Amino acid sequence: MIIEFRVKNFLSIKDEQVLSFEADSNTDYEKYFVTEIGGYRLLKVMGIYGANASGKSNILKALDKFLEIGLKSRYMGDNLARTTFSFNSDYDRGNSQLGMDFLIEDSGKFIKYRYEIIYNVLDIVSEKLEYYPNSRPALVYERVQNIENPRGFDFKVPKSMKLKNADKDAIELNTLRNTSVLSSFSRINPIFPQAKKVYNYFSSYLKNTIKTNLSLKDESMNYFEKSYERRNILTELFQKADFDISDVQILNLRKMAEFGIYDHKKEYQAAMDSIMVKETSVFDQYLSLKYDIPKFETYFIHTYQENGEYKSGKLPLSSESLGMVQFFGLAYPLIHALVHPSVLLIDEIENSLHLEIVKYIIMIFLSNATTSQMLFTTQNLLLLDGEIMRKDAIWFTQKQKDGSTELYSLTDFTDLNRSNRNYLKSYLAGNFGAVPDIYQFKLDLDSLKKSESKI
Repeated sequence: MIIEFRVKNFLSIKDEQVLSFEADSNTDYEKYFVTEIGGYRLLKVMGIYGANASGKSNILKALDKFLEIGLKSRYMGDNLARTTFSFNSDYDRGNSQLGMDFLIEDSGKFIKYRYEIIYNVLDIVSEKLEYYPNSRPALVYERVQNIENPRGFDFKVPKSMKLKNADKDAIELNTLRNTSVLSSFSRINPIFPQAKKVYNYFSSYLKNTIKTNLSLKDESMNYFEKSYERRNILTELFQKADFDISDVQILNLRKMAEFGIYDHKKEYQAAMDSIMVKETSVFDQYLSLKYDIPKFETYFIHTYQENGEYKSGKLPLSSESLGMVQFFGLAYPLIHALVHPSVLLIDEIENSLHLEIVKYIIMIFLSNATTSQMLFTTQNLLLLDGEIMRKDAIWFTQKQKDGSTELYSLTDFTDLNRSNRNYLKSYLAGNFGAVPDIYQFKLDLDSLKKSESKI
């Protein structure tokens, strides 16, 4: 899990800004918002509010860049892209800095690691990895730029790491001036357990930001089509959101075409006939699409009442509302994060979604996540009004007079008095009964987790 993330001289972020996932001393709704792990109390959900051009999305872009540098291989001469603060010449000519403290499980214990990168458009200037076997940090490795070294940098590994000379040489040989030491593990397999644990953590826990202005439905169809257990959880997710959906069908049209079950040419001809398009050129254009068969078709089975009787009807995803399509797209990363520990980064979470659905997504995550985390940005004041989120889970970005971004927490306002009106707070506090009805948002993930372990 992430403890904190630091960023300096990156896009609109001029001076160092720190985003901390550590919970404050407040124990309100501890069971839902906080995971106690490795001696830390870490928040599972945090939100960043900011107006347009305030820099909130740049926090997520910095996290994406951090992951990219940690994992991505490059060719000699490829640049790292200019990311410095451009409204100040000293900063623009300087280096960007990114750093993270995080916890990795090791033999049933969670160990703290610290990874820091300083880079410019051409080179990694420095890279340092430490871990905390106790309260004091121990160096795993350090790499520092040195133009006098033929490789462009010096690489230091303490004897305590017991790294063989052959493995050290292989790492240096596969690390370029513009790539991180960690990224070399995508090409070689040295016996360097402390560093490889971090590489694996980057590969599995850290994820790129989900941009809600882009369609996510294809990824969701691909994910949920693969197993019954996944589709079962998807249906449960829709039912708990009160969408009146009894089932979700995802058809793999290409597989069906291979077995002669799906006639793409016939389907398109029928579609054209139905809208009375008779021009041969138009028919030819559509009939040629049989060579480019869509991979999936998704249908939602809706339940409704007619004359006092319950009936069902099938609608294709293309006929559903934009909000439904958006929710379906977010279902894949949401369920994946609940089954496989990871961080879920969502930019503009409220895009095309009703406020109540956004709240529902947050409640689903809080009720089901264990060591996963969610960080989202939003412009919706109603979402971050202090009633659905803990005070320490609410952050803001503000544009300064020099054009730079300041990041600060709601906890900075110590005299803030908040009311206790929201239904989520009432739910968590048990105001709807002696015991909170957590099953309202609890998903039956056991079968899915069991099936996922076999994939």
